[in-house]
Amino acid sequence: MIRSIIIDDLTPNRERFSHLLLSNFDNVAVIKATDNSLRAIHALRTHSPDLVFLHLTKPFVKGIQLLESARDMQISVILTCEQEDIHAQYAVAVRAMRYNIIDFVSAPYDVYELGMAIRKATKANKDKLSRSKQAVLAPEANQKSKVLIRVEEI
Repeated sequence: MIRSIIIDDLTPNRERFSHLLLSNFDNVAVIKATDNSLRAIHALRTHSPDLVFLHLTKPFVKGIQLLESARDMQISVILTCEQEDIHAQYAVAVRAMRYNIIDFVSAPYDVYELGMAIRKATKANKDKLSRSKQAVLAPEANQKSKVLIRVEEI
């Protein structure tokens, strides 16, 4: 089961997206739905989700701050956006891609497209779990890979 949190500044959007997930994806549990605020950061730290659906909002400064504060948690993130915001939010989405963003989906949400994004997140979570197990079994190899990752991020 994929434990997810929905973060959107509008309550009706959170409710609609939650209903969409729960009615179409048996493997996704919505454990929390909150707005782009300190409550969202608290929810991430408290609930340790596998996946976050983060809505791009105007301004997205709060969302970027949220991504920065959750960077150490290695949570998979799928960005969501309303159709009319896509072009206006393009630069923000590109900036957000520096974090643990798995995919980007826009409204009206296509169930197939959303399913593909969730599948990517599931694979990314399995890869992270595998790397964590390797780190426990071979700490010196893990240190080398961390150096390579840091170089690639630059």
